[in-house]
Amino acid sequence: MSSIFGISDGEGSNMLRVNGEELQLPPNSDEGFLSFNGWFYKSPADEEELIQLIEKKGIGESVRMLEGDYALCYYKKGSFKLARDPVGARALFYGENNEVFAFSSSRELLQKLGVGVISLKPGSMLSYEEGRIKLVQCNSLPQPAFSSEFTGSVKRKLEEALIHSVEKRMLGIGKIGIMFSGGIDSTLIAHVAKKFNSELFLYSVGTEESEDMKYISKFSEELGLEAKQIILEEDELLSYYGKVQGLLYDKGFMKVELAIPIFICSEHARRDGVRVMLTGSGAEELFAGYDRHLQCFLSGGDLRRMLRDELRALHSKDLENGEYAASLNQCELRYPFLDLGVIEAATLVKPELNLSRRGEKKRVLKAVSREMGLLEDAVERPKKAMQYGSGMHKLLIRARRKNLIK
Repeated sequence: MSSIFGISDGEGSNMLRVNGEELQLPPNSDEGFLSFNGWFYKSPADEEELIQLIEKKGIGESVRMLEGDYALCYYKKGSFKLARDPVGARALFYGENNEVFAFSSSRELLQKLGVGVISLKPGSMLSYEEGRIKLVQCNSLPQPAFSSEFTGSVKRKLEEALIHSVEKRMLGIGKIGIMFSGGIDSTLIAHVAKKFNSELFLYSVGTEESEDMKYISKFSEELGLEAKQIILEEDELLSYYGKVQGLLYDKGFMKVELAIPIFICSEHARRDGVRVMLTGSGAEELFAGYDRHLQCFLSGGDLRRMLRDELRALHSKDLENGEYAASLNQCELRYPFLDLGVIEAATLVKPELNLSRRGEKKRVLKAVSREMGLLEDAVERPKKAMQYGSGMHKLLIRARRKNLIK
C-alpha cells in the first residue's frame, strides 16, 4: 500500500490517492472503501471478503480476527481506520499538519507532504474522524511465558509451528525466493520449504573469499537446491552502498549496510520473476542468538527483559528498513520465524536454555533442527551476522576509513 490520502479541513472534503489515482470520497458514503497491503494466511481470502467481514463484524472485531502480514485503511461515512499486523511486518506511517492528515506505507512520501511522520504501532488501530485521532490496541504479540523446560511436547509444538509457518507463507505462490546465508536459520527454512514447493530460488550475496560463500555451495548442494551466489567486488559494493543510502530514510551506516544484501537479492529475484522471499529474521531474538545475549546470560543480567524488548522493537529496528529495500524491487519479504504460533512456542521455553557457559547459543533451535533432519554441519556451523559473514562489513569499514563513504 503505497497509497496516501489527505483530508482538507478547510473544505471538509475527503480525497484518497491510491498509487497516483485520486478518488473523491463522499463524507457520508454508506459504501466502505478498503486500501490494503499484505497477505492473509487464513480467511478472509481477499479484500472483498475482508470488506464483507468488516460489514458484518465491525472493523475492530474484524482486525482482531486477522492473521497475516498487513497494513490497511478502511473508509466509511467520513471515518478512516488504519490497522497494522501485530508483528509489524508491513510498514504503515501517518501524520498531519494544519491542512492534511495522511498515511502511507512509505515514510518518504509523507515527508514530501510536509507532515510529521509517525510509525503506527504494530497491532494497533488508528481512527480518524472529524479531525481527531484515536489509537487503540487490537492485537498484540504473544506474551512470552519463558516458563517451560524443553520437553518433548514443547519440541514437537515448535517443530509443527515452524513447518506450518513456512507452508502457509508459500501457499499459492509459484516461485519462492529464500535469502540464503548458509546459517541455521535460512538453511532450516530451505529444508522445510522443499516439502511444499519445487520452484525454490536461493539468493546469497557476499565477497568471493567470505566465510558464508564457503558454506553456501556445500549446504545448497546437500539440500538438493541451487543457490544463486552474487559475488561482489569492492567497487560494486561501494556503488550499491551509495545507491541504497540515497533511497533509504535512515542513511546511517548500519541501516544501509543491513539493507544492501536485501536490496541486491530482491533485485536478482525480480529478474527471475520471484516476488516473494522468505528470510530468517527474528530467529536471533527468539532463540538468543547474539553475542550480547550470551554476555547478558553469563553476567547474570536480565536476559528475559532483553529478549522481550528486542522482539517488540524488531519492526522499527530491522523489518521496516528491510521491507522498504525489497519493495524497491517489487519484492515482498515474509518471515517464518515471526509467525505468531512460532513466537508463542519459542517463548514458552525458558530462554536460558538457549545458552550455555561454554558459549553455545540457539541451543533450542539447534535441537529442533536436528529433530527435523537438518544437516548436522548446518546445525553446528559457527555463524556470524550477515554483514560479517558475507565479507561486506570489512570492505565497507575500510572504505569508510578512507572517507570513500559516509
